[in-house]
Amino acid sequence: MTLRVFPIFALLLLVLTASVNTASAQVKGPAPYASEMREQCIAEMQKDARILAACEESHSSKYQVQDAKRAVKDKQFVVAAYAAIWAILAIFVVIMWLRQRKLSIEITRLEAELKKAAAE
Repeated sequence: MTLRVFPIFALLLLVLTASVNTASAQVKGPAPYASEMREQCIAEMQKDARILAACEESHSSKYQVQDAKRAVKDKQFVVAAYAAIWAILAIFVVIMWLRQRKLSIEITRLEAELKKAAAE
């Protein structure tokens, strides 16, 4: 029984590992842009707080949407992980129930043989 269950768990582990690797490959984005005038731009923005506020305001909604999408995506992975854990647990419980049933039948058979041998 154990030898038949091992390939199922190995296959499940392989599928979960592949899905995690695929998900981590999708998270990578483009390399950050490095401008030669970056320091000068930052210095000018620090001189005028209104420019900095306008830049932050114009990009804040974009970042909020990105963060919301990332949170939904992360939530899907958490739900998938819990589903996998529950599936593994359910399989384990069914296997244990089947083993217990076989052992109960074997115990009943052995008790009957013992009573028969004691009667002889």
